[in-house]
Amino acid sequence: MDVTYNQILIVLLQKNIKREQLQEALGISRNTMSRYLNNTRQPSLEMLYQIAFVLDVSVVDLLVPEPIGLKKQLEKTLSRIV
Repeated sequence: MDVTYNQILIVLLQKNIKREQLQEALGISRNTMSRYLNNTRQPSLEMLYQIAFVLDVSVVDLLVPEPIGLKKQLEKTLSRIV
């Protein structure tokens, strides 16, 4: 069974932030926000950084689901590159 997670939605729920608040902060349409949260459209890398900034999380938090356990390893790898 293929399960698709949406990390943006998970962070919104964890931080008790409404999708409308994020949408307004990013200056995007309701349709665009809906597509991001329903996984029918992926944000650009630039938009992903903006989303991470507004939600006060790392881009890695938005890309890697928590249960996988690869997040810390990916963060270490990215910190060596950057």
